[in-house]
Amino acid sequence: MNSILSFPEIYWTTKTWLVYGTSIQYILGTMLFPLKLFFLKSLNLDFEYYIFVSIFSRFASIILGTGCIYLTYLIAKKSYDEKVALLSAAFLSVAFYHTLNSALITLDVSSSFLLMLNFFLCFRAMETNRLLDYILLGIASGLLVGTKIVLGIFFCIPFILNYLKFFYPLSNTDTGQFSLLNQTKLLIFYLLIAIIVFIAFHPHIFLDFDKYISFYLSDKHNFMDRTRTSINGILFIWGKNTIKSMGPFLPVFAFFGVFLKGKKSSRNRLMLLLFLGLYYGFFRWFLDPRYIIAISPIICIFAAGFCIWFLNQKKLFLRYIGIATIIIAMSYSLYWCISGISLRLNDTRLSAAKFIMQHIPKGTTIGISGVSEKYDWRTHSWDYPKIDFRRYRGVNFLNEPELLILNSNDFEKVINTLNSGKLRKNYVLPETHYKDWYKYSAPSPRIFRFYDDLLVKNKSSYVLLKTFQQKVNVPLEFAPPEIRIYQKML
Repeated sequence: MNSILSFPEIYWTTKTWLVYGTSIQYILGTMLFPLKLFFLKSLNLDFEYYIFVSIFSRFASIILGTGCIYLTYLIAKKSYDEKVALLSAAFLSVAFYHTLNSALITLDVSSSFLLMLNFFLCFRAMETNRLLDYILLGIASGLLVGTKIVLGIFFCIPFILNYLKFFYPLSNTDTGQFSLLNQTKLLIFYLLIAIIVFIAFHPHIFLDFDKYISFYLSDKHNFMDRTRTSINGILFIWGKNTIKSMGPFLPVFAFFGVFLKGKKSSRNRLMLLLFLGLYYGFFRWFLDPRYIIAISPIICIFAAGFCIWFLNQKKLFLRYIGIATIIIAMSYSLYWCISGISLRLNDTRLSAAKFIMQHIPKGTTIGISGVSEKYDWRTHSWDYPKIDFRRYRGVNFLNEPELLILNSNDFEKVINTLNSGKLRKNYVLPETHYKDWYKYSAPSPRIFRFYDDLLVKNKSSYVLLKTFQQKVNVPLEFAPPEIRIYQKML
């Protein structure tokens, strides 16, 4: 959110967070700039502006998620028929991660919207062959790759479709409207527009290109390279994390739906399937559940095609199977969504923040625990209760604060390591196990000793004041962790 809050000052700098593109952020920053002048320059309401931007950004993500449902309907209608289109939209409206993350300030749902917008504009450009449609497609593709660079995979789709349409026409109209030279010009124009849009939203890349490349090489080393596995391991990760993102039924139905024919364009379905293959193939063993959000609409389309195939059969028992598949998929997905919403409404971090605000005196020193000397709790601040450090004094958790806040995402992993036998004398962890920790930054010996004294040996000077815990029954991203609050004994 910093790119929105700091716009336009951040625009011509290299201070933006490089892990994501800045297209969506700068668009929102431009929209909010008049309000920024009003809040900050006229009224000096910095915190209030932060809250407003947070709410507005969440609302924008919800709007894009809703728009993605409509685009999914349009694409499914072009690729199959009205029944599949309606069911695809219904499936996406309860797709677990896509639904629950639509209210978060992340770019996954926005990427999903832009990907579907690109497919819709691409299919329309193939039908009309108008320059205007290629211009619109170029703008959309520039925004797409400017939101998540990996989605640049899409650029191959217009080229392949043009190649198929020209060399393997389905009808005389396929080749009657254009020549190969004309299509080449349109595609080059499309690419130029996309590049211009990308550059317009990412000047920081060219201000320090070495920094940009180094960042991605570092990320490759810190995340992708350390989790290598076999082909069977990759397939297992694909299946497990797709199910975690969408539930068990939609991915399974989509897998079988790939092999079934529809009433309309087989080329559209082929392009959707090709993109899925390239997308999974790019991530290989590093496919997190949240990465499935971008392609959830495509999976929903194929899943809907599978269910509707049964409904279109003449035999009654096959139609009953179709009805059953729809009921099962919708019911299970809806159950997951309701469970996730319940967890978010009763989030332990919010409850802990309220408790601290209501019961802890002003000026108390508070330490928030972590597992790394280099990357403290601020690296993943969303995992912890929101503390007003204008009211309280923040200190390092190892420096004996009056109040200590622990997070189960940290202490459970540390306890498992303490009990694993991996540690050497004096709590030293061999470097061969550093890959199990964020950016290879494992806990130092004094951090291991701190947790051992507090949670295992009970030799600490702290007593447990309050625990906040929720039973997590669905694989919700950023699920409420157990929060423990300890107070230092006098």
